Amino acid sequence: MYREVLGNRQFLKLWGAQLASQVAAQLLNYGLIIRIYEIAKGTAYANSAVSLLIVAIGIPAIIFAVPAGAYVDQRDRKRVLVWTNAIRAGLVPLFFVVDTNIAAVYALALAISVFSQFFVPAEGAALPRLVKPEHLPVANSFFIFTLNASFILGYSLAAPLINSFGILAVYVAVTIAFLTALGLTLSLPPMKPPMKVRFDVKHTIAAVRHDLVAHFKHIIGERTLLFPILLISLAQTIVGVVAALAPSMAQELFGKSLAETSQWLVLPAGIGLIFGSVVAGKLLQQVSKVRLIFVALFAASSILVLLAAIPMLAKIFPIAPLTATMTFTLGFLDAAILVAAQTLLQLASTDRLRGQIFGTLNMMINIAALLPVFLAGLLADIFAPLSVLGALGIGLILVGFVFMRIFGKISREYA
Repeated sequence: MYREVLGNRQFLKLWGAQLASQVAAQLLNYGLIIRIYEIAKGTAYANSAVSLLIVAIGIPAIIFAVPAGAYVDQRDRKRVLVWTNAIRAGLVPLFFVVDTNIAAVYALALAISVFSQFFVPAEGAALPRLVKPEHLPVANSFFIFTLNASFILGYSLAAPLINSFGILAVYVAVTIAFLTALGLTLSLPPMKPPMKVRFDVKHTIAAVRHDLVAHFKHIIGERTLLFPILLISLAQTIVGVVAALAPSMAQELFGKSLAETSQWLVLPAGIGLIFGSVVAGKLLQQVSKVRLIFVALFAASSILVLLAAIPMLAKIFPIAPLTATMTFTLGFLDAAILVAAQTLLQLASTDRLRGQIFGTLNMMINIAALLPVFLAGLLADIFAPLSVLGALGIGLILVGFVFMRIFGKISREYA
């Protein structure tokens, strides 16, 4: 079956477009994190500036994700894929002009993120049109792997590009990647919806608002849904906070920029995320999902506390391998929480509402994760970034005990 899927030229085009697009997005995000910190370095708001960038990139997922999905359902998927790649490829070169203006960088990053919200559902909707139904599980596994691998590839490419050629090289590489995705999607066949329906913006917004309120009430009222959603939000918060504080952590631990130390801070975490996703999938066949979640949550919280203690531990152990080991372990544990919680959510939701719940879930996760990321940046400008991570770790330990008390009995139904 794998050979048949890889022999499907139309699938390979879409998969290639996904790879190019995801790598471009991750490469740009990492490059902008480094660039914003460099511009604000030495000021009292350096960490807050990075947090605001992450918020600017995340806000479109809250506002546009659901309406974009409704729009895509009524349009030719190919055309949506083409114009989203074309617009993003056209927007990225504008960074050459606004590179030193933080506010303009935020606005441009936000605009690119808005159009990405249309690319993602169009890509997901196109896949079943290009592969046979029996090949969908294999095709989806390729897409999920690419989603995780692009994090490592994008973040790995950014550091050497910036060190060798400067941030402008990142903008060139991202533009080329989006143009590559554009070329691949242009060669796809038309994928029009079954019925031609007029897209009514006002009606769509009203319907989306009604559905979101209904689903939100349903999720809050069902603890078996609320429990995994809160856990996924916590796992995403850990990733966001560490990403926001990574530039200042690099300065505090190594006295160098994040671009020069990504092999100790960022790359191990990305490898841990992928490795943890694979191992957790196998563990869940033998171990209780609830037990795995709580073990991983308490372990991840402890790692955050240990990260705060690295300056003291570095008197005993070499700081670079120590940091890499901790960030790898944190990524591994974070992936275990995500996989187990996602599985619980799938078991707790009915097939009739599963798609709608996951759409609402994506919005709730982004809302829940962005505020802690922003606060972490503000606090890191007042206190040391490692102290903020330590406080987050202690807070998560307390949250873990609260979760065990509130959700323990209910969650065991889906162990």
